Amino acid sequence: MKSIFDIHKRLGINLENGLFIIKNTHISSNTKFLDLYDGDELNYKSNFKVEYTLKKLNPHSFFLFNNEPLLLFFDYAKQIDKETLEKLSRDVWNFNKSALVFVNTPNELNIYNGFHYKKSGLLQVLETIKTIKDEQKLDNYSYWKIVNSELWYAKDEVFKKNTRVDTKLLENIKIAREILINKVENPLIDKHANRIIGRLIFIRYLIDRKVNFDYIGEGKELLTKEELPKLILQKDNLFNFFEYLLEKFKGDILPLNGERDVVQTSHLAILSNLFKGDDIKTHQGSLFNVFDFDFIPIELISNIYETFLGKKQDTDKAFYTPPFLVDYVLSQTVKPFISEQIKPNKISCKTVDFTCGSGIFLCETLRTIISRYIELANPDKSSKKFKEKIKQLLTENIYGNDVNQEAIEIAKFSLFITLLDYFENPKDIEGFEFPSISGNFYDRDVFSDELNDIFGNKKLIEPDFIIGNPPWGKLEKSSRYLEYCIERAKKETKEKKELLVSENKNLGDFKPVKIEISNKEFAQAFLLRLSDFSATKTVCHIIITSKLLYNLQAVNYRNYFLNNFLINDVLEISSVRHQIFTNAVGPAAIIKYKYAFGGNTKENIIDYVSLKPNPYFAIFKSILIEKYDYKEIIQNELIENDWLWKVLVYGHILDYKFIKRLRDKKEFPLNFEDIFTKPKKNRLKTDLIWGSEGAQVGNKKNSAKHLLNKLYIQTNSRITKRESDLQRFYINFNYNSVWTEKKVERACNPEIFKSPFLAMKSGLTQDFKFVASISNINAVFTKSIYAIKSYNENSILRNLLGLINSELLSYFILQTGSSTGVEREQIFDSELYTFPLILINTINGKVNNLIKLKRLIEIHKYSFPVSNIKINEYQQLFNKKEVELNQYIYELYNLSKTELDLIDYTQKITIPILQAKNKPFKNIRDDINLYRPYKKVEENEITDYINIFKEHFSTFHNGGEKGYINTRIFQSENILAIEFYIEKKQHKDKRINESNNNELEILASLGFQKISNELFIQKDVKILKSKSFSVLKLNQYKYWHKAIARFDAIEFTEAMLKSQLTSK
Repeated sequence: MKSIFDIHKRLGINLENGLFIIKNTHISSNTKFLDLYDGDELNYKSNFKVEYTLKKLNPHSFFLFNNEPLLLFFDYAKQIDKETLEKLSRDVWNFNKSALVFVNTPNELNIYNGFHYKKSGLLQVLETIKTIKDEQKLDNYSYWKIVNSELWYAKDEVFKKNTRVDTKLLENIKIAREILINKVENPLIDKHANRIIGRLIFIRYLIDRKVNFDYIGEGKELLTKEELPKLILQKDNLFNFFEYLLEKFKGDILPLNGERDVVQTSHLAILSNLFKGDDIKTHQGSLFNVFDFDFIPIELISNIYETFLGKKQDTDKAFYTPPFLVDYVLSQTVKPFISEQIKPNKISCKTVDFTCGSGIFLCETLRTIISRYIELANPDKSSKKFKEKIKQLLTENIYGNDVNQEAIEIAKFSLFITLLDYFENPKDIEGFEFPSISGNFYDRDVFSDELNDIFGNKKLIEPDFIIGNPPWGKLEKSSRYLEYCIERAKKETKEKKELLVSENKNLGDFKPVKIEISNKEFAQAFLLRLSDFSATKTVCHIIITSKLLYNLQAVNYRNYFLNNFLINDVLEISSVRHQIFTNAVGPAAIIKYKYAFGGNTKENIIDYVSLKPNPYFAIFKSILIEKYDYKEIIQNELIENDWLWKVLVYGHILDYKFIKRLRDKKEFPLNFEDIFTKPKKNRLKTDLIWGSEGAQVGNKKNSAKHLLNKLYIQTNSRITKRESDLQRFYINFNYNSVWTEKKVERACNPEIFKSPFLAMKSGLTQDFKFVASISNINAVFTKSIYAIKSYNENSILRNLLGLINSELLSYFILQTGSSTGVEREQIFDSELYTFPLILINTINGKVNNLIKLKRLIEIHKYSFPVSNIKINEYQQLFNKKEVELNQYIYELYNLSKTELDLIDYTQKITIPILQAKNKPFKNIRDDINLYRPYKKVEENEITDYINIFKEHFSTFHNGGEKGYINTRIFQSENILAIEFYIEKKQHKDKRINESNNNELEILASLGFQKISNELFIQKDVKILKSKSFSVLKLNQYKYWHKAIARFDAIEFTEAMLKSQLTSK
């Protein structure tokens, strides 16, 4: 086969864009990693475990992407033997970092899937290249197919999560634990099962690290993984060995607590099978005997917490924290803080996690601290001084709390193993004793007064950082957080009043402090509580449910928080929540903030990032932050415009201005709220318009006999196995469907069921459109429908129907609806109140046409014989008339070109991305609407982009001395670049076909900026010169849409003004 260097060249990877090539084959434990490989040292961030493993794997070269060795290359001068290839396969799979493995031999090149280990003992083969013709297969793995997602989209079915080592290991342990606590004659309680599995994993870790033991008193011997299952079956020897380990390593690591008395032979047989490699569920061979903790990333042991606590997670509302989120939190807190410290003996970073769980945040914090010490001191890792130092770094910097004592034990266990991970020589582990850290951990309710004297300003411990992932939801039984908020409000009210009195101010307008916790959400109170533990320097970085930011009932809470805390950063992750949290379905965000200690918060600048679905996350647990996902906002804007929180998720500055205009009562005096009469218990015939949900079945405590046998509008197609009765512009009345419930939880005013009324589903369609129609027949419905009724004006219902089913309202609700695009695609009636209304009879005629056409379509669907030609004919006419209605509404609301582009971007880019987020790429690629954001940019779309720039700068460059804006277009398969230059003559747009594609791609690669080990941001490359300016981006439509052109034009204008100010 060709040389490995030819393969690099064909892939387009080199020393400048992430390739590292071995230069020194002499490896020892003290050899510095960058002394072994040539590559871009400036963009490499040290990672001890990765370096340790790469030294053992010893690849010829590797390609680093996002600070991970994504591609490994092995070059064998001779044909590789089966035993060597099998070991290589096991080791790479356990490493769990490299997706693609290139193994080059004289006769062939094989490309393997590093995440899929097969029962044959080898990795899954993706490609075999033997001939010159075969070499074109390499193009599928080129640099740009890697970084622009094309490869991962194409291979999404290949890189499945369920084949990876972490999934397989957790799956095996979970099954064994489930049997131990639920499916044996004498089941173990949770804590006993957790402890014994934890100890055995610790032993297996030590075995894989080649540590010697005196495990049955017969002299120092090497315990092998083949002998461990035999030892497990010997109860007395096993528990003696446990006691030996406790005495040997100290530190109170997973202490014995009655397990010897309750563990029986049947339990040990299950565990023996588990560690032998038998599938304890089917008695077929599993992969447990293939696992190697010398290669498996150590953080996985912390992550076993998800399995250990099992169903307790649901009870305590604690959710597993993925490593990439941990890395992001640390990249914004601990890592930059530590990187500024330059004296190895004075390194300090006091970090607390008050809901620490398995300790994953604390373990990675400790790793960061120790890695910085090693970087500065370059110590001998076998020395006594190093061993004592890393103990000191643990005891003086890491603190945790959790109400679950088992979680505390696992956190300490995880921290101890993190220490061991820094010893390359097994002999260093044999003589190591863990420090006592019992004084660093607490098992209290975080609202307990016992913690008040330990953490905080001028207290025993002044934290640099408070980090973590607190429980979500209600926790009334296990915490006094609601009482705390009442006490806090009383205390602040007293202090505020005393201050006014001391300043001789009038108390006439004095208002007591109110802290309102919506839906009894624990996380809201938790964020406030951390101020009690904060010093003036303390930064908090917490994972929360993002409903806290949008929930309609949390407006007052947000206002209080914004006026008392300084928010630094928000990372919104709702749109990828299902991929992030295995068990949690709620939306999530990460918030970085400080307590203001009474200072002004209004002028504070918040960095806001909203993540979008991307194949990097599904495969690597890495997410690409695209430029337009990043926003800056002044905190006072959120204080004054609470609705802006939701606009930030899918919108930007231009969307903010658009929504603000739509909400402006001076421009639009009438909105939904104005025409609704105030709620009354009994409606009167004189009421103009009012609305109500239908009956809520739920707990059946109120009579609904008056509704029995009335015509029923069914919306739950899962029950009926047919399309919902309520559709857009049509209700399909099924006269066999009648109301049968005698009792309901809440019976609404029966007047709402009398025709005519406008019926609107609470849920939106998959493309985020409202589903509404008008009923001229009396009918009953549940709370899944919100009805609007008018006694005096039937025509107004048609007017409202046209507006409700419009694309304008669809855009408005996606930008402002508290749940839309975040959790469930549903709306609440109050979210319509601020939408402006223009009531005009001409809408009614257009709506009538749509109602008639929809009725004809439905009639022909059920006619015999079915006329598909007629159905298609009417459907095309319906689509045309719906476009005309939307265009007419845009004209009524006097929408600008920019506002029209924002709606178009939502329809063509934002919504398809949301629709596609859980679909295989094959389905996306085959669907023209779903694939539109990722398609190559077409000629007319480039022209649209350019014209917006020309229009934007026409005031400055419209001929004469100022000249005209002209353009040159450079386009490769992966990159599109446009240069705007000024000349006295006006030319047609020039397309430069002979451009150097390599140069284009090298320039574009500058747009990838790493911000953490598993998180990086893609920016445009913009070049500003005296007579020209250029922009380079990936050749995908979503980056070149007209709405994006308007953002880019504004950005260039700001850059030019800044440049002019700087030059003066």
